[in-house]
Order: sequence, then C-alpha cells, then structure tokens
Amino acid sequence: MNNFYKDKYDVIIVGGAISGLASALKLIEEGKDVLVLEQHNIPGGVATSFVRGGTEFEASLHEFDAIGTKECPLENRLIFEHYGLDIEWVRLPIGFRYKDKDIDCVVHCGKNGDYTVPAKDIADALNDENGEIYNNLLRFFKLCRSVYLSMTTVSRGNVSKIKMVTKHHDFVKTIGYSFEEVVNFFSLPKKAIDILSVYWIYLGSPTRDMPFTIYAYVLTDILFYGGYIPRHTSYEIAIKMMDKVIEMGGQVELKQRVDKILVKDGHVQGVRLQNGRVLHSDYVISGAYPNVVYTQMIEPLTEVPKQAIKLINSMEIGLTPFVLNMLLDKDYKELNLKDYALFYALDECDNNQLFDNGTALHNWGFYNAVCLNAAIPEVSKPGTTLYSITYLPQANAFNNIDIKDYQKVKDELVNYFLESESKRLGIDLKSHIIEIITETPYTISRYTTAPFGAIYGYRHTMSNHPIARFMMKDSERYIKGLSFNGATQVIGDGMGPAIQNGIIAAQEILSDIKREKK
Repeated sequence: MNNFYKDKYDVIIVGGAISGLASALKLIEEGKDVLVLEQHNIPGGVATSFVRGGTEFEASLHEFDAIGTKECPLENRLIFEHYGLDIEWVRLPIGFRYKDKDIDCVVHCGKNGDYTVPAKDIADALNDENGEIYNNLLRFFKLCRSVYLSMTTVSRGNVSKIKMVTKHHDFVKTIGYSFEEVVNFFSLPKKAIDILSVYWIYLGSPTRDMPFTIYAYVLTDILFYGGYIPRHTSYEIAIKMMDKVIEMGGQVELKQRVDKILVKDGHVQGVRLQNGRVLHSDYVISGAYPNVVYTQMIEPLTEVPKQAIKLINSMEIGLTPFVLNMLLDKDYKELNLKDYALFYALDECDNNQLFDNGTALHNWGFYNAVCLNAAIPEVSKPGTTLYSITYLPQANAFNNIDIKDYQKVKDELVNYFLESESKRLGIDLKSHIIEIITETPYTISRYTTAPFGAIYGYRHTMSNHPIARFMMKDSERYIKGLSFNGATQVIGDGMGPAIQNGIIAAQEILSDIKREKK
C-alpha cells in the first residue's frame, strides 16, 4: 500500500462543502493535522456552479448573510478576513420586492444597522398618511435589532445569567415566542405583516411556528445591514477556502467517498473509503446528515445508541428545493425583470397556508424569483439574462412519486411556474428561454446524499428551538469523537450559517481533544 495517506490524522472531515472547509480552517489554525475527503471532483457541496451552453449558472445561492460593509463587518466577513480569504462581495441592490394581488412593494436595505429605510418603504407602500404604520414598524425593527445584537453576543461566548437578564432583556423576553405572537403586539395592518413574513420560505417554517429570535436575526442581517453575493458565484468561496486549507498545511482529497465511519467502544476510530481503504483518526466531523450517518454509515451499527435514533426520529427534516434556472435571450430590462429578488404570492400571502400547500405537488401559490443580472449585469453575455424561480416544498412532497411518473410531474411543475411568471410579466417567458435546468429534491439527494434532498437541515420550530439546541448541544453528541457540521448543526440552514456551523463543529472537536488528553 502506498503512503499517499498518513498513518493517522488528528481529524478527518467527511465532505468538502464550505462548512467542512470552515471546520478545517479552524482546526488547522489550532495546530491539528486535518484530512478533508470530498466525494465529488470539486469542493463546495451546494455552494457551486455549473456551465450550460457556455454560461455559468449559480446552483443555489440567493444571498449570503453576516457580511456587512468593510467599515461595519459582520460575523462571516470577519471570519473570511481572519483567514485571508479575499472574496469580492457585491451588495444586493434591494432587500426584496413583495407582490400579491393587492400590493406591490420594493423594500430597500438600510446600512450598518439602520432600519428607517425599510420601514419607510413598507409604510409608503401602504399609504401611511398619519405615520402610524411607520412608527410601529420602527418599534418592531428596534426590537429585532436588539435581539440580533444579543444573539451575536451570546454566540461568541458564555454570558452569565445576570448579564443575560440585565443586558439582553429583549432577547430573554421574546425567546419563548413565535414571530406571529410577537408581531401581533405592534398593531400593524395585515398587509404590513404579509410583507414582513416573506422570509418564511428561506427560514423553512410558517410564522405560527417560526421562533422570533431566528426571524429577528435574519431580518436584521438582510434588511438593516444588506444582503451580499460573491461576484464570481458561490464556487469562488468554495475554491478559495479549499486553497487556503491546503496552503495552511491541510490535506484535501477529491473523488474520495467515505462509506463508513468506524467506531469501537463508543469512540470514533477512523473511516473506510468506498475503495476499501481504511484511514485512522480518533475524531471525525461529518457533513452528512445524522439521519444518514446513524442508519447507514456507522460501523458497526450496534455502536449507535438508541438515543441517537430517537433524536433523528424526533427532528423534522427541513424544506427541499424545486428550482428553475434559466438563461433568457434578452437583457433583463427589456423583459421588465428589474428586481434582484421577488417574492410573489399568486393570491393571498397566508404563509401558514402556503407552507401547508408544500406537502403536495400542486397549488403552491408562492415563489421566489431572482434576476442575477440586476445585481451583476455582466454575469451573462450581453443581451441575455440569468433568471431563476424557486419554491421550497416540504420534505414529504416528493415521497410517493413513482419513478415512471417523475418526468411528467417535473414537467407539470415547470409549466406551472413558467405560466404563472409569464402571466405576471405579461410576456411568453417560454419563448425567451435559451437554456433551462430544473433542480428537484432528487437532484439534491443524488448530489449530497441528504435525506429527501433536504437543504435546510432540521426545521426550526418552537418545539425545536435553535437557542435550546445551542444551549444543550453537547447532549446531541452520542458517539465520542464525532461531530456534525452543515445545516444540521445548531445554527441551521443557509450558506452564511454553514460557515459558523463549521466553526462550531471544529470547536466541539477541539474541546474533545483537550478533555481526553487530561
């Protein structure tokens, strides 16, 4: 056997997604010998791009959070800068546009935490003649920003109980409430709440069950500081992170699929590759979902505690994607696609009902459309436009499709979205399509092995509160030396959280190493 691999590594990371690469950077910085194993020929996971007809398509990223300006950097910008990762960030031109049968509202972002701009946009769209809506929005946004700042502080380290009560009163006061319960205190009209609710689809839960703390964090980050995207697609992030891992002394191997995580007497021993090669380490970080690891990857399966199976059976898998990626034959302005991000409710924006509609394969009634050229005009050839339509159905929506019906179902859904968007725009969208690529839960499942093709980890709900998970995260670790990163870590879904989840997983392993050396 050749010596391409070392006899033993301090830590093996299963999966070269950006979360796994973030874990690697943190561990290497702390002097650990790290091996990253990625089953595909490129890093990044869903943070990637693909080429069709000579045009590069972004696979999944709509916006990257926790960036902020250079003058007022947020958590992820600080992480990238700390590791010398020079990502060219583009600030999105708007927060979003919301449209239903009654209202059309463009919401712009504030800067460096300012929330007066989005408050004015929403109030003006609702003909707020006496300023009551605007003032109530300011009160609501002030609370959101206060909770956001507290969450940032808490996530960076231990905060005493006395300090929590005295310095983070808004955070403590609202932690047990849903978005719906909190927003109803502010005497806002239904249409204002509809506009504020659109991020339910990115957060993966309807407002009746969405923890207010999570809503407040995301809304503040995007609307008060602004959303960002990398100029050269999310693959720019992945490839620069991989290069930095290698530069710092880590080992990254592509096209190396891990079949098994080896465990003995309750502790990790290493991994076995698809080709049969066994690699040794006492510590493994997995990008694969616990659902997959605990039922298929641990060897022997008798090492999986019953509590681990109970946990994964109690956690609700998050949303899955259905996406149309299109290259259109005209400049986006000619097609009246002037907005970067549109949230469109075909009728009413009852997000609780729209969420429930996501259990079936019809009448979804809501989607998000993104025009990448509105943020980066040169992203496609002159006279063309990159455009996507996205809906995030529930994990069980595609469960019962017979394989022989798959193409028919997919075509029906494609036609549903194209006809809906054509009607909204007043054009025949189909006649302008040069290339169209459809992503379904099956696409994601094949690429990532995620159950049901999920991209959102475990759903944040009031009964599965991320703050409770964060405070009790050690209780979710059932095999010594094993940690999870990616969307199933405590912070949850999204590319921005993926970076921080990777850091958290690395910190768990570093704590394990320190404890076991004593």
